[in-house]
Amino acid sequence: MNEKFFDLKKEKQDRMINAALKIFALNGYQHACTDDIVREAAVSKGLLFHYFGSKLGVYEFVYDYSVRYLLLELSSTVDAGKTDLFTLMQQVECGKMHAMCGYPYLQQFLNRAQSENVSEALLATEEKRRQLEEAYEKIYARADLQSYT
Repeated sequence: MNEKFFDLKKEKQDRMINAALKIFALNGYQHACTDDIVREAAVSKGLLFHYFGSKLGVYEFVYDYSVRYLLLELSSTVDAGKTDLFTLMQQVECGKMHAMCGYPYLQQFLNRAQSENVSEALLATEEKRRQLEEAYEKIYARADLQSYT
């Protein structure tokens, strides 16, 4: 990915990210079209490819961005001292909601990515998938389930 993407105005970055999230969330990787992403983002196709190189580059970037952003939200909404399962679940959902304030299709995109079956998309996101799973496991491992038996 071209690091100069972050030199763009935040509004343009968010338009491009949100457009990609929406198109991939609604269509999956295989059926998503970069023409739809650029139309939704109101940018040129050349600009999209300048920063991301390919459809796979866009997908990999928005997956990475989504995981990082969600983990940041979770770190600020999930209280490390809480052990009640339902409290943890509520805090996780609150973190997801906060993330969706800026990126409305973020959770839908991540959910869709869970059922992705295109090998190149799976390989490109493998490390971040594992990182997200481990974060959830770490949160829920704190749950004291003894009080529910």
